[in-house]
Amino acid sequence: MDATHTKENESQQNAKLSRTLFIVITASLFFWIPSIVVYATYYLCSKCVPLFLFYGFNMFRLANSLLNPITYSYRIPMFREMFKRGKLCNRQRI
Repeated sequence: MDATHTKENESQQNAKLSRTLFIVITASLFFWIPSIVVYATYYLCSKCVPLFLFYGFNMFRLANSLLNPITYSYRIPMFREMFKRGKLCNRQRI
């Protein structure tokens, strides 16, 4: 009975982790692919891409780094606990 329950629980955790990784990878592609197109266009023809668009897509690409910890903290309880602990430790030091 316990072995069956453990396997089901492990299977559910693996499925949730797989969905989380799918979300992270999809978001990364969503943020990176437009930036790569703009960068390639800019380097092939710098007059074809306005500078504000180049820098805007650079910020868009960097926003992916902000999104990853947020996604993990909402989807994985262990990561959420470590994230909270880290914030609490920083508050206590100040």
